[in-house]
Amino acid sequence: MDIDTITAQPPPAAAEFMRRPGNMPIWPLSQKNFESWAGRSKQDIRDALMTKTKADMAVRKSFAVARESESEEKEHHGLQQQHDA
Repeated sequence: MDIDTITAQPPPAAAEFMRRPGNMPIWPLSQKNFESWAGRSKQDIRDALMTKTKADMAVRKSFAVARESESEEKEHHGLQQQHDA
C-alpha cells in the first residue's frame, strides 16, 4: 500500500483490527484467526508464540552466511591490503 493512502485514514482501533476475520495473529504457524485463538488458554497461546519464534529463528539462521574465522579474516584482510598497495 502507498504510504499516503495508509496515513490518510484514521488509525484502526486495536480491538477492531484484531478481530477482523482475515487477521491471523500466529501466521504462518497457524491459519486460525483471532476468534479461534481467543478461546485458548494463555499457556496454549504462549506455547504457540514460542514455537513460532523458534521456527522464525531457524529460518533466519538458514539464510545466514557462514562467517570466516578470525584468523581467516585477518589473512584475507592482509592479502587485500597487499593487493591494494
